[in-house]
Amino acid sequence: MEEFVIVFIIVLILIFLIARQFWCWYWKINARMNELEKINENLEQIKGLLIHENTMLNQSAYSSKGDKLPEL
Repeated sequence: MEEFVIVFIIVLILIFLIARQFWCWYWKINARMNELEKINENLEQIKGLLIHENTMLNQSAYSSKGDKLPEL
């Protein structure tokens, strides 16, 4: 009887894993995750560029004493 329960649990786990893989494929969850990771990397790069540009603009604004705003 104990062997039956162990085999039954193993079979249920295998069925769960196969079904999970199928639904991830069907709803394209893995592809969506890849695209979201790419978007996140691009946003991090843009953020870094904006921070760099803002620091450069602030340095040039402090170095020039004119009343003109820096051009973007």
